[in-house]
Amino acid sequence: MENDRAKILWDFQIQTDRMVMANQPDIVVVDKEQRKAVMVMVDKEQRKAVVVVVDKEQRKAVVVVVDKEQRKAVMVMVDKEQRKAVVVVVDKEQRKVVVVVDKEQRKAVVVVVDKEQRKAVWWWWIKSRGKPWWWWI
Repeated sequence: MENDRAKILWDFQIQTDRMVMANQPDIVVVDKEQRKAVMVMVDKEQRKAVVVVVDKEQRKAVVVVVDKEQRKAVMVMVDKEQRKAVVVVVDKEQRKVVVVVDKEQRKAVVVVVDKEQRKAVWWWWIKSRGKPWWWWI
């Protein structure tokens, strides 16, 4: 299905550089004007959903994985221009984890929020120093 602004595809294989068995998402929505694509994959048996948003103009990608069985969500945001990646893991049962990776400055920041004990751990790793730095709040 297609019009001047968008295209909706199903039973469509994504071209990859090598053969991948899981290269056929359930639904692909392509926005022609903004040059964005949204891919949705749903696994009813394992109660999981994967949503991938790709922005070609800004060279960014967002991947969201939702697992209803284990009550967890994982979100990965990649920015090729700034060479950064942000990973957010939300676990409804226990805690929330945020990881920020900056390739330009060769460092990573990990934030673990423990809701039960009402505290946060900051773990900062700089590759040039080789030793992790951490703080309890």
